[in-house]
Amino acid sequence: MDENDIERVLGRMVRRGIVTAVDIPSRRARVKSGADIGISVTGNAGPEPSEGKPVGLVYVGLDSENVTLAEELHIQTMEDGGREYIREMAASRALYLALKAAKQRVR
Repeated sequence: MDENDIERVLGRMVRRGIVTAVDIPSRRARVKSGADIGISVTGNAGPEPSEGKPVGLVYVGLDSENVTLAEELHIQTMEDGGREYIREMAASRALYLALKAAKQRVR
C-alpha cells in the first residue's frame, strides 16, 4: 500500500464516520511507520490565540490495532513559561495513552 492508497482509505473512513479528522494523524503515523501504536498531538500552546483557537486547546490522538481515540484537552497556565508547560502536559498525556494502549496489547 503506497501513500496515496493510505490517504484514500483514511479519507473514506472519515466520510463514513469511522474515524475523525483528529484521529487521522495518529492512524497515518502508525500505518506509514509499521508501528504498533501511533500518537499525534496538535493544538495551540500560545502565546496568543490562533485561528480562533484559545491558548491551551490541544488534541491528542492515539491509534492501535485495538483502540483509536482522540482527546480534547484544555490546559491552563497562569505563569511565565506557559507555552512550555502546555507542551509538556500534552506530551505527557500522549505518552500516558500510548503506555496504556501498549499494556492492553500485551494482555
